[in-house]
Amino acid sequence: MNWTRVEDRPSRFGRPSGQVRPTPVRWLGLRNMRAYRTIVSLALLTSMPGFLLATPPAPKSNRNRPVRPPASKPGPGTVVSFPLRDLTVDVVERQGSPPLHGLVLHRNSRGDVVLAVEREWLAHNDPDQLRQLAENEVATTFRAWEELQQRLQAWHSQTGLSARLVSYLESEQKRASEAASTLTATGTQREPPQFVLLDLPIRQIQRIHTAPARNRSLALLGWRENLADVSTRPAADVDRELRALGFEPEAEQVNLSERLPLRLQSEREWQARKAILTFVHHQSLIYQGTSERLHRTGPDAPSVSTARLLAETVQSQLQQTLQELVEPGQTQRQAANNPIPANTLAACRREAVRLVLPAYRATSIQLEAETLKARLNSRLDVQLGPQEWLTIWHGSRSATPGIAQGQEARQRLREDPQVRALLRSLQGSGLAGDEAVNTALDLGLATQQSLAELDSQFQLFLGHYGVHSEGPPLFLPDPTAPGNSPANFHSP
Repeated sequence: MNWTRVEDRPSRFGRPSGQVRPTPVRWLGLRNMRAYRTIVSLALLTSMPGFLLATPPAPKSNRNRPVRPPASKPGPGTVVSFPLRDLTVDVVERQGSPPLHGLVLHRNSRGDVVLAVEREWLAHNDPDQLRQLAENEVATTFRAWEELQQRLQAWHSQTGLSARLVSYLESEQKRASEAASTLTATGTQREPPQFVLLDLPIRQIQRIHTAPARNRSLALLGWRENLADVSTRPAADVDRELRALGFEPEAEQVNLSERLPLRLQSEREWQARKAILTFVHHQSLIYQGTSERLHRTGPDAPSVSTARLLAETVQSQLQQTLQELVEPGQTQRQAANNPIPANTLAACRREAVRLVLPAYRATSIQLEAETLKARLNSRLDVQLGPQEWLTIWHGSRSATPGIAQGQEARQRLREDPQVRALLRSLQGSGLAGDEAVNTALDLGLATQQSLAELDSQFQLFLGHYGVHSEGPPLFLPDPTAPGNSPANFHSP
């Protein structure tokens, strides 16, 4: 698990032990290779609408999740008697100041860092800094709620909003107003957040010891369950305690974003958040297909002719097959470097602008006949300005056929009316043998599973950023450093 980056990594699922490797398509001949690609493409694009993410359900917040009572904690110390790499957290060494234990949320192109530190740890190790932070935190929180009310009111006054989005905005306006009123009346927060956020300029940073991804995930789970001294204990110790409590850390999805303090949102961050909230609460613009051709999907999308889709798919796959014969490996290299070509994305963005929608999700499926793989890439792009689009979420998977799918699942796919008609045509003309057909069907089933995993990952992202309008923080990449990615405070 990797809590620091929004983009997802390819699947690590390997082939089950004892599994018989399917026959490579290259031994099946050119005609079977063409049939294989055609069958899988049609199955994925037209016969399995359940793969496609239609209008996503409104994500649920975990704000009301029961919290384990805090453990009785001795004062944590900064002296560590074991290697820093064994900690569950990152350690930031500072010029002339004690080191800080926490999790780095963001690092910009200049090297400045935003660090999340447990409030209780900072109280024991640097109480003066915590006191100063707490004073500024209340003022910043009030300003953030006031600014949010103004932005929500301006958004609510726009025309063309759906009834669902209007209802959501009214609910958010009420929450923001009540929060600001409470803060005005009491002058303090009812319950300070579990974490503080420290903005550390590069000139103060001497060195950063980054904890492994698995250790950071253990820290998040340990904090969620209020274990003692998570910031100063070895990861193995935290892991043992969590397992003794009945948890399987590698299977847990942890989101602590709502335990961070409120921050002022820049205009770029607000535009990105508006785009995500529009996608969730107004209208979802979704595309899926091959890298050469994406089709709009969902309940409000225009219908696509099956005959037209089949013709496009066959033509595309035949062209790839012929190109492979002339220049082996070229199409795979191009696909790996450019999962969705720029001209395809440009077409998606033009339609988004025409529909006055500031976000769209695009998912491409690339078939590799030689390696018996399907590569899946999915992204959520948001519009930040007239000519500026940003990929705010990215996920990828690799699907390989295997015996895990089973005969029953393969038979269900084979009995799909559109797949059955295609198989009858191909087999009747001698273009596909049983072995090529079974391999293609197995890859289609493996791709179905990978698409479901991608959709689950995307729903987790929407659950973090598509619920409330005040946060959690969206650390957007620096426009001058496109390689820098948004960050978050949860495990994927």
